[in-house]
Amino acid sequence: MPRNRKGARVKLEEEKIMDEKAVKRFLQCGAGPVVDLAIEMANLTWKEELAVTLCGRKDMTQERAAEKAGYSVDTMQRWYRKALEKLRKSWNGVWWIEKLSE
Repeated sequence: MPRNRKGARVKLEEEKIMDEKAVKRFLQCGAGPVVDLAIEMANLTWKEELAVTLCGRKDMTQERAAEKAGYSVDTMQRWYRKALEKLRKSWNGVWWIEKLSE
């Protein structure tokens, strides 16, 4: 257990990170410009943004998204997983994103 400056033990609160379902609810919430802004906050690569647009916002399967974009399913899955991880971390604790994803 970590200690504070005076040497007393302190308990750290576990950080609750948004789950994948909440991210997907937010991506599909219908507030397009707000979702665009939130995606920009996450600093995604163009590949990750493509995966989020097709799989998250347009609700395509990863197989269909890969076919439409002209990439392999493995590649699309990898981009989407990485994008979700970045979105979950960057959106954690942002009240307006959490509110829209309820």
